[in-house]
Amino acid sequence: MGTVSFAYNARDGGRTYRAFTVGGLGLNVLQGPEHVKPFIASAKRIRAMTEDTGRPIDLHLTTHTFSTGLTKAKDLLNTRKPGDPHPLVNLPALRWQLDQLQAGAERRLALEREEKAN
Repeated sequence: MGTVSFAYNARDGGRTYRAFTVGGLGLNVLQGPEHVKPFIASAKRIRAMTEDTGRPIDLHLTTHTFSTGLTKAKDLLNTRKPGDPHPLVNLPALRWQLDQLQAGAERRLALEREEKAN
């Protein structure tokens, strides 16, 4: 809640990727089930966008370089030759990250509900 995420085209030479920037990856500011449930719904929606048969999200460009490996990939980007795969285009890693975000939020939701019940 309170963040914006973007889907857009990102070009690399002659190739166009469908990129996504998640506006909020952390659960640290969420308070109560009424905040956590929309977070889970957003994670599911973004995950579904990676499976879209028309224009799937295949590139996660984040504002936090450590969360997608950009810090490590910068050397690969500097030495990359024409035709080499883009080191940041890693759909399985993006899906894994989204699955982990959802799982963490679901654990948090259970704790929030338990706390609210007590």
